Amino acid sequence: MRSKFGSNIQRAFYFQLIDDTYIITSGFTKKTQKTPLNEINKAKNIRKRFK
Repeated sequence: MRSKFGSNIQRAFYFQLIDDTYIITSGFTKKTQKTPLNEINKAKNIRKRFK
């Protein structure tokens, strides 16, 4: 998921749990082209708790 406010770009990771239920795992302000690996790992760890 992506949002832009002013010159900042916010991103959020989410996944579909069941049918129409989505879980937003984490969000951050993106400052570079590449998504920080620690943010990806954080979202993956949260997702593992639900599966």
